[in-house]
This record gives sequence, C-alpha cells and structure tokens, in this order.
Amino acid sequence: MNDAAILPDGETDLNTSTGSLERYRSATDPLPAANRLWPLYGAGWENLGDDGAYIERPLPAPGPDELLVRHDAVGICFSDIKVIRTGDNHPRIYHPLHERPAVLGHEVSLTIIEAGEHLREQYHPGDRFIVQADIYINDVSYAYGYEIQGGFSRYNIVDQRVLNGDHGNYLLPVQPTTGYAEAALSEPWACVEASYTVPYRVGWKPGGTVLITGEGAGVTLGTATGWRPAAVVSTAGNAQINAELAEWRMTNPPRADSIFNGADDDGSGSMSVLEIAEYMASMKVKPKRSTLFVWHVGEEKGLWGSAWFTDHPTIARDSIVAQLNLDMVGRGNAWDVTGATKEGAVLHGSPDYLQVVGSRRLSTELGDLVDKVNTTGKHNFNFDLSLDANGHPMNIYCRSDHYEYARYGIPVAFFTTGGHSDYHQLTDEAQYLNYPHMARIGKFVADLAVTIGNRATRLTVDQAKPNPKGVCQQ
Repeated sequence: MNDAAILPDGETDLNTSTGSLERYRSATDPLPAANRLWPLYGAGWENLGDDGAYIERPLPAPGPDELLVRHDAVGICFSDIKVIRTGDNHPRIYHPLHERPAVLGHEVSLTIIEAGEHLREQYHPGDRFIVQADIYINDVSYAYGYEIQGGFSRYNIVDQRVLNGDHGNYLLPVQPTTGYAEAALSEPWACVEASYTVPYRVGWKPGGTVLITGEGAGVTLGTATGWRPAAVVSTAGNAQINAELAEWRMTNPPRADSIFNGADDDGSGSMSVLEIAEYMASMKVKPKRSTLFVWHVGEEKGLWGSAWFTDHPTIARDSIVAQLNLDMVGRGNAWDVTGATKEGAVLHGSPDYLQVVGSRRLSTELGDLVDKVNTTGKHNFNFDLSLDANGHPMNIYCRSDHYEYARYGIPVAFFTTGGHSDYHQLTDEAQYLNYPHMARIGKFVADLAVTIGNRATRLTVDQAKPNPKGVCQQ
C-alpha cells in the first residue's frame, strides 16, 4: 500500500504528504464531525451499507473509562463473508440485525485518538494496537466486529468490554514501525506461516482411533505394529490383515485414560532441575557463586510464574549472572518430529540431539561457554540451533520462562529436545521418556551451572538488552 493513499484531500506532493503522514501517525490532525461506517442490516450483500454506500453518524466522544480510536486498516476475512451471508442466523449474532445492525471487521489496526479521563495515564494519542477479537465477558463471546462495533467504521469507542474482559485487556500493542495493513493482517498471516511449520504425523495418532476399511488384500501392518493408537477398528474383508490386527490388539490392549500426565512437558524438565539440585547439594566443594533453583508455574498461560518472579525476585535481580532453562528434555528420538526450520524443513531427533535457544542473544560468552562445556566435559551433544533463528515463526525464544529473565538483560540458555507426536496428548506418559538421554542432559547442564558458578567474573553482556516491558519478537 502507498502511504499517500491514506492522506486527506488527495495530497501527492512529497513534502506535504510526509508532513500529513506524521500528523496522521501522531493523531494530531483535526477530527471530522462525522464518523463513516458500513452497517449490516441483514443477510446478503444488498443489506451492507445504505443502498450500497457507507453512512455517516456524529463522531462519538469517549466516556471516562473509554477510548476513541481510529481504525487505520482492516482485513476482510472469510468470517466477515459468513456473517454477510447468514445474517441473523450466524451463531455470534445475538440480536435482529434490522433492529441493531452489526459493523463487521475484526482484523483491525487502530490508533488511540482520545482517552477518557480515567485512562489518560495509560493511553496516549498516537498509541497503536491490534485487537484480540475473540472477546469474552462472563464466558459469553462479544467479539470485535460482531457484537462490538468493528473495523468497517472509521472511528470507534473501545469500552471496558475490550479493556477489562474475562482474560484482561484485549488490546495488543504494535510497534510504531509496523505498517498499518501489516498489523491488521497479523492474525491471518500467522495462520499462513503456521500451516507451513506444522509437523505432520507419519503414523497413527497416539491415543486415537484408527479405521481400516476396504478389502485389505495384500495389506500388512508392517511398521504400524509399533504405533500406539487407543483402538483400531477394521471393516476390511481380508483374513490376513484382520489376523494381524487381532494379534496387535493382544499386545496393545485399550487403556482408558483421561489424565494429561505431561511426562515430557514438563515433568522431564522439572525433575531434571530437581536432580541437578540434589547433585549440587551433595557436592563437598560448592561453586563459588550461589545457585538458585526455581520452578515456575503458569508458563503456558503466558509465563505467569517467571514474569512474577523476575518482577518480584527474592534476591537482587542484578546479582543473577545467568539463567539456565530446561523444558521438555525427555524425548528427542530419531522418530520424533522435534520441530521445523525457519524455512519449514522437518527436524528429527538423534542419539545426541539437543536444541539450544538464546545462548548468544545477550552474551556471546555464554554461548561459547555452552559449546566449551559440551566439548571439554565430553557430553558430546549435537546442538540444533534451528529454532533460535531470527524471524522463526514459532518464536520459541519468547515463549518459555527464560525470556522473563532475558528481558532484564540476564544471559540465558534454553535446553530442550523439542516436540513430538505425544506433545499435549494423553499419551505424554512416563514410559515413553528416554531416561538415559534425559540424564545426560541433566549432567551437562549441571556441569555448565558449576562452571558458571566458579567463574571469577560475570558473563559479559555484549548484545542489546530488550525493553523489559516491550513485545518480544525473535
């Protein structure tokens, strides 16, 4: 999109356009008297707008706990098309549209124009956000662009439903350098990127149900005898394949289970930290520096525990010289799909496999020390750095507890054996962990912790420190 396309009065002169663009970005231009919007009065394109055109309404003013925002860009999603086609019959439309029209548009990039008097310390004109559109109030969806007026309007009032819903604030800050359309399309573009990085199963789903149908002549189970679905149902007419299935069922009886034990995620990391703590407590000669062992809760809810601890540490934060994070260190087998490269190539484990993330992002010295301890201690791991690549769509560096330390400039290293087909499944159970491999990782990280603890000097931080309150992007 050409930036000049958003400027008023058709300005095309470069200097004039640049000045207008800066005023637009800072939200200092005079406001119009009217707001333009495209309401939907019912099912069908003929009911979008007033006789095929937008309507104008007086520009609203924010209340004390509200924001007046400007929609800078909006993505037109197939979800919007569904509402236009179905009208009142759409499951997220709770009222007759002819009585209260909906204003669609949930993929929006917006700018704060004016904050109500109670919100002026937190929000300022020119601040930019996108909206997590799936807004819940008392467990009821009041989605942006459905029950709440959306981006098919030039200006809008953002109220406490958005700012203080069931999951907190649904506004997500945007960097000033991010394009308006780029920000509005972040959710659909993330879906596109994810579609290229999803590891596809090459076997039956663990804990799932398999249906074999057709004649089945000439078909054998082969390597499938080692797979672990909960049940296999066959309507095949061939005796040979059914005989194989009967034998398979004798050695793989169905097991009723509804508990996600999380043996690898993250029983493996939690218990490895405990083993390292027991080992270091038993040392006759302790490291020169103290070692603090911390188990964080709520990682998958948004790094709750690590965020709280680093904001309210039990020791002086600037006395922490490094943080070593273990999360999911119990797999990494050759048949495990451990992730994907930035370009989408599938990764697999190996007997010496270990992923390392973030070890050089703040301190080159820490990254060198990780390599040195691996070599001199004869741990002999093959480090996979694929998921630490800048711009990797999985954004792993920002998604585990180590980042809450890194945001304060503390050097970190994250160790993991990566993903697998039992990740977040009922089948993530203790009998499937690779205990010898997990023990090797524990010994290596213990060796690294002792080495750091015995250094005469702190690790040098030679890379840029992040903003502790900023948005993390790998």
